[in-house]
Amino acid sequence: MFTPRLPLLVGGAAAVAALAYVALRDGASPESPAISQGSTEQYARAAISAPAGPTLSPAPEAPSSAPAAPSVAAVTGPVPAPVSAASPDPGEAYVAQDRDPAWARATEQQIRTRLAKLRVPLEAVECRHDQCELVLAGTTEAISDSLAQLETADGLNGFARSIRLTAPVQQGERMTLRAYAQFDRAAD
Repeated sequence: MFTPRLPLLVGGAAAVAALAYVALRDGASPESPAISQGSTEQYARAAISAPAGPTLSPAPEAPSSAPAAPSVAAVTGPVPAPVSAASPDPGEAYVAQDRDPAWARATEQQIRTRLAKLRVPLEAVECRHDQCELVLAGTTEAISDSLAQLETADGLNGFARSIRLTAPVQQGERMTLRAYAQFDRAAD
């Protein structure tokens, strides 16, 4: 069953495969063949020639009458004014308010209860019409931890509309920080 042509066929196929491999590996093209000139060049080029792959045409331009993209305010609501040096000091806005005794007492108690559960070192809390002043005092580490706790749902997040902080005052190892919480109140 052994024919003398079988080794020739296998050898020829191996030679063509080797030439194709070398040509493809080196990125040869018909303009710069990676193989030497000779009678096998036509086979090597035939082995690596392939139709061009798919191409992407440029995207069509959008018509000039396309509607404008919605603004950020249309998507998210009104954008609050940025805080600038001309913005009132949170302490000044707080002091300018009259105290609503019933609301203030109830809100002060809720704040004390919420923050006691979180072990926030609350030295004082006093509320007016829709703002409360919180005085936090302790070590730098305790104040840092307390600020993180104020921002949780168990703290004031979702309870107060906003919280503004003043610059801390450092006296030795003790730090004092004032925070002003503003609340949304239903029309009286």
